[in-house]
Amino acid sequence: MPLESMIEAELELRHRRRTGKTLLAPRDWQEWCYTLFPKYFTTPFAPRHIELWNWITAIERHQSVEAFIAIWGRGGGKSTNAETGVTWLGAEERRKYCLYVSSTQEKADTHVASIAGLIESKNFGSYYHKMSMRAKGKFGNIKGWRREHLQAANGFSVDAFGLDSGLRGIKIDEQRPDIIILDDIDEKFESPKTTLKKAQVITDTVLPSGSTDVAVLFIQNLIAMDSIASRLIDMRADFLRKRTVSGPFPAIDNFEYEAKADGTYTIVSGTPTWAGQTLEIAESQINLWGISAFKREAQHQVESSGGIWDEVVWQLIETPQLPKFKRIVGWVDPAVTDKPESASQGISIGGITFDGVLIGLYFWEGITSPEEALERAIYQGWLWGAEHVGVETNQGGDTWKSVWTLASKKVEEKIIKEWKAANPDRPSVPPVSLPRYTDAKAGAGDGPKIERNGQLLTEYERGNVKHLVGTNRVIEKALRRFPNPPLDAADSWWWVWQDLIGKANRKAGAWGKGVL
Repeated sequence: MPLESMIEAELELRHRRRTGKTLLAPRDWQEWCYTLFPKYFTTPFAPRHIELWNWITAIERHQSVEAFIAIWGRGGGKSTNAETGVTWLGAEERRKYCLYVSSTQEKADTHVASIAGLIESKNFGSYYHKMSMRAKGKFGNIKGWRREHLQAANGFSVDAFGLDSGLRGIKIDEQRPDIIILDDIDEKFESPKTTLKKAQVITDTVLPSGSTDVAVLFIQNLIAMDSIASRLIDMRADFLRKRTVSGPFPAIDNFEYEAKADGTYTIVSGTPTWAGQTLEIAESQINLWGISAFKREAQHQVESSGGIWDEVVWQLIETPQLPKFKRIVGWVDPAVTDKPESASQGISIGGITFDGVLIGLYFWEGITSPEEALERAIYQGWLWGAEHVGVETNQGGDTWKSVWTLASKKVEEKIIKEWKAANPDRPSVPPVSLPRYTDAKAGAGDGPKIERNGQLLTEYERGNVKHLVGTNRVIEKALRRFPNPPLDAADSWWWVWQDLIGKANRKAGAWGKGVL
């Protein structure tokens, strides 16, 4: 905002304060931020900030909107823009009830307290007098204005929720959250089991609490290769599929640094991605946080190092370039329960080409029930025309066949329902040819997991394996972290390799082949 305009706005603000009049807020969101919160917004917005604010300001009452996934480095204005965006939505009455979610209740409370500070500022009250006031009951009592809960006089409310606490009642006068912010969800050094448990709380408790027109903003840096943020961008996470992804954006592009004789670090080259986090600021952060923390927190450098897969360069292929396959199969490395403390489940579907190249077509890893895992595997196997979907039965034994029967029945019903919806004028449904059931147990002849993983590595080093772009990051992350758990995606992929390499050609599945 030009200096002359700022002076003019300040003079007008003082005049209206004296006369008791409310100011008319700027309609342009950038001017709105600069005018109402000049202490927070002192530098130009980066392209990523503009993208987020364009999403925020496009939100209308009672209209659904795709989720926004912002993967930005620490120090890049994540929470400031999220908290101010929530304030804008409440001020403009685009949304009525925000649920602000973080990894802990303490963090969520802090974010809500920051929003309270924005709303209570004198500058904001000059433009939005009613919202700046606390809601009162019939007898003049304050209805809600605590660290974890805000209720403004214009009807806008904010609740804090930490994933480490039980979700309290989240309806105010029957209003369900119509904006959910997932901010600071991931923690450093947490186990994959903890991450998957958090994801389950989000999918089972947080997201279902939203209204039918709920808007969801997820804003986070990567922190770790198996964090929820990482799982969202590589689609291992089975939620927020309709979304806009912003990032990952590091603090510094082409970042290079060196250690000095006095033990401090200096940045020798690089381009800041935002004027609010200059090279000087970044260098200060490096020497305050430590270089490892800066690379992880601000640069998204979270890949593991020192593993047997670190030197492998993945060969990728796009869907239009897929060749014809001799065979396509799927395999499931299962868990026997869907409890958070249980092992996750892995699904891999792959095909062997006529010239002997193994192509991974679909990968998935997560915690779910045994039946839901098989439903997913059977359905994806049908889509890809797999001749069978196998189950490693070291756990559960013969019970997997009965689970398969139940799962395949549900998948068939789903396919028929989808077909009828797509073909309302056709009276008869073609027969559904699902992949066959097969199973196997890993025995002494297969070797331990490390040996089996090494067999896969040899195939990659020969250049005989490609990944279809889509769910490819699931298997790439799984192999990079090996032998750290979870191992299920890597194990299911080994079963596909074992099934396809060197075996005779078989006819692929019928209806469903070639759908993708």
